[in-house]
Amino acid sequence: MGYSMRLEVWLSILALLISIGTAVFEYFWNIRINKTNLESELLKDVYKDFLMTKIPEARNFIHYGNDILSDTDKLVDILNEIRHASLFYKYKDKKYYNYLCFKLQALEDKLVMKTGSMSNDDFVIFNADLNKSIEEIYDIIIKKYKGEKIIYKGPKE
Repeated sequence: MGYSMRLEVWLSILALLISIGTAVFEYFWNIRINKTNLESELLKDVYKDFLMTKIPEARNFIHYGNDILSDTDKLVDILNEIRHASLFYKYKDKKYYNYLCFKLQALEDKLVMKTGSMSNDDFVIFNADLNKSIEEIYDIIIKKYKGEKIIYKGPKE
């Protein structure tokens, strides 16, 4: 068997291995994409109304006047609804569920503790902190929707 014949055999084997490797890679890649798409649809079904309507409306309902913060109950109720709607993830993705619940509970605690008398300066700080907390909750859900890795920054499970 000549040198060129052996080279052709090796190139044929290499081409065959690359073809098989590409097919296997595409198969597993498609499984991953389908899983991400399914999970995205689930997330959309669970959270769309909360993100687009319920949270913004409840946030706008909060009232500050005469040095009193009031009407936080509606947002607290929405946070509890989100926690309840997320129960599926308690079994499917415990880290995500725990982190989301940690952030929801932290925001709920802030709302409950700050309701009542407060100065204008305290309200400005509270308002900025409230907006930041809501943005963090949106970020967690949107990252999960996009299939991005979420860096867990809460208490251990």
